[in-house]
Amino acid sequence: MYRFIIFIILAIHAASSAVWSGPNYNAGCALDLDYLTHDYGSEVDGIESEITGVEGREIVVAVVALQAVELDTWQVSVTYDPECLEFTGGYEEYGGVPNFMRKEYGSVLWMPPVERIPGEAVIAAALIGDSFAQSPDGSGAIGFLKFRIRDLSETISLNLAEVQFLSASGGYDRIMDLKHAAIIPPDTIRPVVKISADETEIDAAGIITVTFSEPVTGFTASDIRISNGGLSLFSGDGQIYQFTLTTDKKGAVTVDIPDNAASDQADNGNIRAEQLVLECIKNAKPVISGEPPTKIQVGEIYRFTPETYDSDGDELVFTVENEPDWAKFNPAEGSLQGMPEDRHEGVTAGIVITATDIDGESDTLGPFEITVVKPPADDNPDDGAGQGEPAENDDREETPEPESAVSPDDGATEGAGETGEDPPLVEEGNGGGSCFMDSLLF
Repeated sequence: MYRFIIFIILAIHAASSAVWSGPNYNAGCALDLDYLTHDYGSEVDGIESEITGVEGREIVVAVVALQAVELDTWQVSVTYDPECLEFTGGYEEYGGVPNFMRKEYGSVLWMPPVERIPGEAVIAAALIGDSFAQSPDGSGAIGFLKFRIRDLSETISLNLAEVQFLSASGGYDRIMDLKHAAIIPPDTIRPVVKISADETEIDAAGIITVTFSEPVTGFTASDIRISNGGLSLFSGDGQIYQFTLTTDKKGAVTVDIPDNAASDQADNGNIRAEQLVLECIKNAKPVISGEPPTKIQVGEIYRFTPETYDSDGDELVFTVENEPDWAKFNPAEGSLQGMPEDRHEGVTAGIVITATDIDGESDTLGPFEITVVKPPADDNPDDGAGQGEPAENDDREETPEPESAVSPDDGATEGAGETGEDPPLVEEGNGGGSCFMDSLLF
């Protein structure tokens, strides 16, 4: 009955008004998806017309009159996709937020919201009585609708339609300043991060820029991974960051940012960045060192190989100046080797060994010299005092020759001379043989 009366009132005024230009011509109407965060009594600029929803949850939408004048009766339709939203009810007041129609303490004829057709909810109300003083001016919530989210695979739109205000003085207006609303899916998109540099080759330092696809928090210098270098002067906030890349070693320099180094407003961690590869063209000078022997005797072998170091790992080539005639030089190792002869006796001075890398940087060892000398004379030369004989004035005693341990008898000697054979040492039945053996043993 009340619903019918409100429709009749609005229909009569709509039919009798050739031009809708009542006191609410400049008024507006909005849908607020976060009614608890605002005081509609004075400030309406912060109305939340867009929120992130969750499938299966319910949301409450406030219908808000904006800058109304002597509002007496109103009607609002809200359209939506019934496949995505399920209308579950409506309320005059909700969550402690008062109804704007009761601002001046008037009595309200409330029409409970209904889903007139699938996808369209209608809500309306009117003041009871004829007191102009009870018709409110200003902004505030005039009703609340509740929905359950069925499908949030894409953004759900809620649109205002057929918004009509009737003032206490009888002025009728169809409101044209409408602020619709939208429910968006949860943000599950991870931020993308890009690492870039102005140049692909650097000498000792270069500026690196890190750009995220959206504002993030929690990103610090410690989240950056660098090989063959370091960083300094890190700065930035939100979406763009910069730092100075430093390196002192030639070769590839890589910059990485891992997964989840930073997160967006929805707490989505970033995707791992594509690695940035730069080339450090700064060349380190090789180092050559060592202490070459400076003296060698005729007939001895001379060997010397210098120690070398190149922090870049470059292959080195060696050259020599004033190489001795008797030595061979190895250009792959920088070594000197040889054996001088008598004719090489003397000094070779101004020897310099140079190590050079593939970029032409070099280091030298020297100059140094090598002296070839004859071996020293024999400390005990032969003085010709006689072969095997003591030298003159030699006080050493002569060692007497030992007597023969055996004195064979004459017959034995003669027998030996006659036959040319030595006598047997032992003969059976010969007592002389036993004595001969005794003389050998004792």
